Amino acid sequence: MNANAAWAHPQLAAQVVRTRRDGGSEIALRVESLHDPRQVLWLEQRIRALPGVRRVAIDRPARRVRVVWDARRTPLPTLLDNFDAAHCPARPLQCDSIDDARAREQHQALKHLLVAGMCSMQVMTYAFVIYIGVVDFVDFSTRSLFRWLGLLTTLPVVFYSAQPFFSGAVHELRERRLGINLPVALAVLLVFLASAFNTLRGSGEIYFDSVAMFVFLLLGGRYVELRSRHRSGALGDAVIDATPLLAQRRRGDGALETVAAIALLPGDRVHVAEGEAVPADGVLESPGVQVDEALLSGRVAPGGTAAPAQRTADRRRQPCLVRPDSELRVEHSGAATAAAQLGIALALPMRARRKARRPRTVAPGDREIGRFVAACWR
Repeated sequence: MNANAAWAHPQLAAQVVRTRRDGGSEIALRVESLHDPRQVLWLEQRIRALPGVRRVAIDRPARRVRVVWDARRTPLPTLLDNFDAAHCPARPLQCDSIDDARAREQHQALKHLLVAGMCSMQVMTYAFVIYIGVVDFVDFSTRSLFRWLGLLTTLPVVFYSAQPFFSGAVHELRERRLGINLPVALAVLLVFLASAFNTLRGSGEIYFDSVAMFVFLLLGGRYVELRSRHRSGALGDAVIDATPLLAQRRRGDGALETVAAIALLPGDRVHVAEGEAVPADGVLESPGVQVDEALLSGRVAPGGTAAPAQRTADRRRQPCLVRPDSELRVEHSGAATAAAQLGIALALPMRARRKARRPRTVAPGDREIGRFVAACWR
């Protein structure tokens, strides 16, 4: 039987296919053989030509392909068969891999940063004319013109780029705690209003360039921190991607059948081919098996060989690569595996930040920031 035919099982397909609001289906696929740009182009053209395919997005560095299509016109096994025919075997990933929250968050932060950067450079250009007026004569009409230009150019910085600081300040006030967003928002708003007032009355100092550059530098630091946080969150994706969703279960007559890994039960016998990850937690009963547990334990080199009787609970790690072929006696599967728990633990902070509008608890680090802000105000 074709290995892709197992993906027609509703329970298995529900793990990898997400139903969109418009009625379409979306799936994320892991494709290792995306090396040649011409091959990538050929693969995209072949998949787009299938009936019901609406969008194909290929992320070559990440070896991921996302497809939005009508599953009623092109079933999932047929879609995977076309990947195989294009010499680009694809392995479906779980639905959590389709989450766009990180990309949206990073894209929004980048937009705020770019707007602040472009406006701050322009405001500095306008301020340079005013600075020249201190040591050389510049007529009052020219200085007034550049004051107004600085005011207009700073408006997008204050009311768009600085929006994360104002939103954070509102949340801190609602939670009745001091944070870093509140003093930043107050400083930006007060300095801007004072400069705008001096611009209206035509005298006094203005600090539009300082406001724009201040916001730009803070957003740059936050963007670097965001990229670092997303990079660490990708560890959870690596664990999820490495977990196989199919398993070769041995039937009572000794033959192998392809089943969903989530359908495995304690006591089932599973055949694990050389170089593949085990689909569930259990005991490897074949003699002379080597296990690479680098993903879970941090060990780069494969583990040493051990007799079947010695491969007890401390060796029940998943996912791990085995060599040579081995037989696995299942003890835990699905969400009860070590890899599933690790992936949930790594992805939980990111999901909690997205879902929680008002955190019920304050992190210890936030308390220290509050004490620091209070001390500065004294």
